[in-house]
Order: sequence, then structure tokens, then C-alpha cells
Amino acid sequence: MKRIFLLPVVAGLLALECESAQLTVSTLPGDGTDPLPARLHLAGPDGKPVRSANNLPFWRDHVSSPGRAEFEVRAGTYQLTVERGPEWAAVTHAVEIPEGTATKNVTVRLSRIINLSTEGWWSGETHIHRGVSDV
Repeated sequence: MKRIFLLPVVAGLLALECESAQLTVSTLPGDGTDPLPARLHLAGPDGKPVRSANNLPFWRDHVSSPGRAEFEVRAGTYQLTVERGPEWAAVTHAVEIPEGTATKNVTVRLSRIINLSTEGWWSGETHIHRGVSDV
């Protein structure tokens, strides 16, 4: 997908045409095929967080994904960290978007460290730093 960016310059506006790609990140349990909700931290080549293209809840530096998230990105190396709370191991790796790429699909499989509910523990956390509409 081509995007045109208008940049202010001394004599007016400069139009730059930039290729963008659709990055799709899917999260799955290590041994399953059903989408697994997770928190995605995607940092661009400049180190700044990237918001999802499909308008998922975003808070400071991460997206809350239901198991699939789409991002509109340009060429470069992105840092992706996927988390799902203390029962699951976090996964971090670089995602390379080469010039001319139209789509890139990344599947991240998460491994459960422990299943606390089978140990008799249930979370009751009510101290959350988000608006009610995002909970």
C-alpha cells in the first residue's frame, strides 16, 4: 500500500510517497490452534510504540490483542514482545520488513509456565490503570 506524506518545507509542502506493509501478528498457545489473547509491544525502527491498524485498545506502549492484530508499517526492523501475564513466558524477537514487502505474517506461540487455577489460585485484581471501557 502506498501512502503519501506531506512534509512542510521552506517553500511549501513536499510530498513523499512511502510504501507501507501490513504486518499481522497472531498469537497461539504452544500446542493449540485457537487464537490466544495477549499483550503486544511493537516498537518501530525509531524505538517508538506502534498502534494497531485495526483499532485495538492501545495503552502507552502496547496493544491488547484478541489473538490477531494488524499493523501498518514501513520497511525496517521492529522489536516485538508478546506477553500474557505471569503464567506465560514472554517472547521477544526482531521482525524485519524488507523494502517492497506488501504483507508480513508473524505467528507467536506462547508457552505456559504454570496453570495457577489448577493449583487453586484465582486472580481477583481490581486495581487497574485503564478506563472502564478498556477493561
